[in-house]
Amino acid sequence: ARVPSNRALMAEYGASPVTVQKAMQQLVRLGLVESRPGAGTFVRAAPAARTADYGWQTAALGTPPTGLLRLSSTQRTVAPDAIGLHSGYPAVDLLPQRLVRQALVRAARSDAALIRSPAAGLPELQAWFAGELASAAPVGSTPASARDALIISGSQSGLSSIFRAVVGVGQPL
Repeated sequence: ARVPSNRALMAEYGASPVTVQKAMQQLVRLGLVESRPGAGTFVRAAPAARTADYGWQTAALGTPPTGLLRLSSTQRTVAPDAIGLHSGYPAVDLLPQRLVRQALVRAARSDAALIRSPAAGLPELQAWFAGELASAAPVGSTPASARDALIISGSQSGLSSIFRAVVGVGQPL
């Protein structure tokens, strides 16, 4: 679309010639209008959106499977009455709320709530897991001790610890 002449803009907005000229120069710098000598000033067309190039993914990951991809279980919607087990907490109506609150209050009052746990886990918990492992150990093998049990916060943390132990210090994982 053609932009009105400078004289028309000055008359319409009551602006000085210098103000209109500076405004037009700013619009040219921003790429919103273009001036064509002898033809006038025109609004530039919006640049066409470039399509994304995903070719590198095909090179790295191989050709995608044909047909529609299925959503992973974590992306599917679930029924409203389904109980999510991902958080590790039972449904509220299954939880003995009064007892849990009392236990939390007792735990918060103890000094243990203010002390950081050992990095390898609580010694009592290590001993319990070592006992479980020892009871399942084959006859003639050395049973696991509490020092052999490492308590971790989750599966990702555990896998990371295992891989780092196998790869070695300072090596890329």
